[in-house]
Amino acid sequence: EHEEYIKILQNRLEKMKPINRIIERREDILRERMEYEELQKDSDRLKQRGAAMAKQLMEEEKMARRIKRDLPKLTKLLKEKLEEWKETNGEDFHYHGEAYVQAMARQEEEWAEYKKCEMQLKLRKKQDDQVMEENKQLGKPSLNSKKKGPSRPLADSRFNNAKSSRARNTSDQKVLGTLTNTGHPRQRTLTS
Repeated sequence: EHEEYIKILQNRLEKMKPINRIIERREDILRERMEYEELQKDSDRLKQRGAAMAKQLMEEEKMARRIKRDLPKLTKLLKEKLEEWKETNGEDFHYHGEAYVQAMARQEEEWAEYKKCEMQLKLRKKQDDQVMEENKQLGKPSLNSKKKGPSRPLADSRFNNAKSSRARNTSDQKVLGTLTNTGHPRQRTLTS
């Protein structure tokens, strides 16, 4: 009886090996995809000279091709194999304690979320760079400069806040400066 059970398990193991190899290959490509993304963020890699730079760029191109070509193929093949496994054995194929069909769905969701966050960061950086450039051209100090000044242009404060300046607390009055007879702060010009 034990020998029969051992044979059943060995037979099952032999059926699992090809699926495990495909999963491991796919997991390697997923790791490579993250590595490739991190490489693309590092601009210092382009400062190399000569053969080292050419070798680095060729390796990155190979990585990109493998990711673009092999990942979709392996994912499709794996889905087919996992469906066959479920039909044959009546249960999901598990890899590291998780049904791999669910693991693949989770991985794709995580990747989509990662790309979405990366896109938002790029957009935010681009907008910040544009604002800094506009401020530079207008002679306004940048937010990163060490000079202290009001957090908003003085001329705008009278339009943004309907309260009279007498109702503001003393800390606001220090920021806004001396008040004129009309209750509006005098406009000051900022110098860089």
